[in-house]
Amino acid sequence: MTCGIELTLWADEFTDMLDKLFADELKMAALRSAMNQLGKDIKARYNTGALSQMNPGSLDDWSIYEQKKLFGLLGNGASRVGVELLNSMVMYPDKSESGIFFEKEKKFINCQLCPPEKCPSRKIAFDSGLYDREYRPSEH
Repeated sequence: MTCGIELTLWADEFTDMLDKLFADELKMAALRSAMNQLGKDIKARYNTGALSQMNPGSLDDWSIYEQKKLFGLLGNGASRVGVELLNSMVMYPDKSESGIFFEKEKKFINCQLCPPEKCPSRKIAFDSGLYDREYRPSEH
């Protein structure tokens, strides 16, 4: 998903810091809107229950370098919508996101397993015991 190259090029024209901040927030709003719509479309098309998502680089168990594999699966799909994966594994436009949606009865959000509290993209509080309670392999 992406805020789009057109919005990014428009935002890049600003020089005033406050204008840049407002433009950045508009790009984030466009990305969130695209993400919400994609989730709705997936649910409607495939008649799924609750959807969760994960993104490469958001957790230690899924490195940001895994984005290469996701982009490989898309073929030229990413470039058709104007998204480029840079050598640093960051995407351009900067307000773009890769990942997967999956059906899960109990909602999962990456942030629940990610400790840094001052993340500007945090959607939910870190839960230090979640991994042990829900995801640690059974010893039986």
